[in-house]
Amino acid sequence: VDEVATYDIACEYFVNLENRFKIHFSDQLDSIKNMRWDVPALHVQGHQDSCTYLFGTAYMECIGHFHGETAEHYWPEANQLGPHVRQMNLGHRRDTMIIHHGDWNHKKTMKL
Repeated sequence: VDEVATYDIACEYFVNLENRFKIHFSDQLDSIKNMRWDVPALHVQGHQDSCTYLFGTAYMECIGHFHGETAEHYWPEANQLGPHVRQMNLGHRRDTMIIHHGDWNHKKTMKL
């Protein structure tokens, strides 16, 4: 397995993924051949038992321990930018968001 991706409903999404890629992204079909799809630990608990064993990260070989939700930690923080950047022009909005994201990444790195 070259790549691992997590998605809340990977067990359903994965079923016809290759067919969808053949139709819409035929030039990218090889990129999904060696992919492993997982359901994040917090979401797999609400799925069928078979999903837990087939798509749960706790039962995967060579995957390590992670819950697959780290990207979502930032959303509440990033959502606070909306009212502030809504009225800005494109350049100023982009600069503000880059600075904000950089600050978040810096704080996260310092806590490692």
